Amino acid sequence: MDAWSRSVPDEMFAGILAMGVLGVALFILTDVMDHVFIRWQHVQR
Repeated sequence: MDAWSRSVPDEMFAGILAMGVLGVALFILTDVMDHVFIRWQHVQR
C-alpha cells in the first residue's frame, strides 16, 4: 500500500475500512466455527 507516501486519503480510508470489515467477518466466522465444532462447551445446563 503506497497511499501514505502519496498522501491519498481516499485509498487509506478504503484500506482501513476493508481491514475492519475483514476483521469483523473473521470474528463472526470463528464464532460460528466454535459453535459448530466445539458444541459441548455451549450446552445449556
